[in-house]
Amino acid sequence: MSSSSSSSAVPTAAIAAVPNSRLYTIVLQYLSKNLIRNGANANVVIVDIGATEGTDWLMQLVRDYTCCKAVLVEPIPQTFERLKANSASIGSRAMVLNAAVKPLNKPEDKMEMTQVNIDEAMASMKGTTTIASLEGLASCIHVRGDIRAFLGNEKLVSKISVPALTLEEIYTRAGLTTTATTTDEHANILHVNVNGFEMVVLSQVDFDNVATRPSVVLVNVENLFVFEFDRLVKSFGQIYEIVEKVNGYLVAYSTPK
Repeated sequence: MSSSSSSSAVPTAAIAAVPNSRLYTIVLQYLSKNLIRNGANANVVIVDIGATEGTDWLMQLVRDYTCCKAVLVEPIPQTFERLKANSASIGSRAMVLNAAVKPLNKPEDKMEMTQVNIDEAMASMKGTTTIASLEGLASCIHVRGDIRAFLGNEKLVSKISVPALTLEEIYTRAGLTTTATTTDEHANILHVNVNGFEMVVLSQVDFDNVATRPSVVLVNVENLFVFEFDRLVKSFGQIYEIVEKVNGYLVAYSTPK
């Protein structure tokens, strides 16, 4: 992955127009003071697990700041195709991978997922929402109630098989490291939104490695169990200086120097 080191400030009014602008602003403030350093750092890598068609504010951030690169991971084939189209404007600074993150104890390279057609299920929602159905893990209880109500309707849900990789395998394909020093390219910012299976992804992050752990972590917590959320807050509080909940996300980062 290659990138340009140029970077320019985006007007405040433009930021306010970005969906989830608070998340955009939090990450931008951190980037500006800790990573970008007036454009000197050309290796700011954002990894988006569960990118769907392209996380709105995150995609906008990468478009606005050419020092940023993105690894965009989405398992559902038709959603992945839309992601590829939507990220085309980012060019070589975006790598898109069609995969789901699997548990470490699953050797299979495929995983079954439950796909819910929201177009047909709810007139007020568009697109396709998916729910991971990992063998040995609870699934239905993780999903939102408005989707759970449709799981018994064969016309609205379907089972599909998708490519499955561990987080380390995804990093390897993207040319990122998880074990070496700060001189190696690694995930600076990690965004995880996988419909209740966020802990499967986070359990594969080496937070003890100060050199390569993400500087900023954003986790969708809307579908986590209470005990999972509490455990996440506690663990992040031992690693990062600031942990706050914003728009359904738990955001963890250190105070910019």
